[in-house]
Amino acid sequence: MKKYQAERKKKNQQKTKMLSFGALTDLINNTKALSRDGALFFVFSQPDTQDEIIRLNTDEQLFERGIDSEGQSLGTYAASTIIRKSAEGIAHPSPYAWVTLFNDGDFYESFQIFVDKDSFTIVADSEKPSQDLAETYGEDIVGLTELSKEDLNSYLIDYMIEYLTKKLLNEKLL
Repeated sequence: MKKYQAERKKKNQQKTKMLSFGALTDLINNTKALSRDGALFFVFSQPDTQDEIIRLNTDEQLFERGIDSEGQSLGTYAASTIIRKSAEGIAHPSPYAWVTLFNDGDFYESFQIFVDKDSFTIVADSEKPSQDLAETYGEDIVGLTELSKEDLNSYLIDYMIEYLTKKLLNEKLL
């Protein structure tokens, strides 16, 4: 009888020890469930992230610097374009020093992000009534420069931390 009670007591102690590690066990299991693809899909799917990707391409690269995704200049506007834009009161960061591809804003507004499991694709409608901007200025008008990619990586850190924390703690992702 004493042997049975001792064995039962020992089993109860072991069971108690295992139960006290439940949260730790959950954390370990949640860690095992993490995936690179899941994390990247989460961060690239966030509307704020997609807005930032588009902002980097349109505002930072095209408008502010007049460059494509390879860092190549898109050129400068003809004198007639400068006169027309000035007369229309169209704001420009450095009085029409470079091509921005922002005429009526349609091209910039057409930018969209499509998310895959571990990447994203930027697409835009480059066809205008008088020309196809991609034919005139090259396909690289859509895409991020290396500097923009670095800026995006810095921007994504907070979303990545949020994703990892919520997955580890088994909280609902937005």
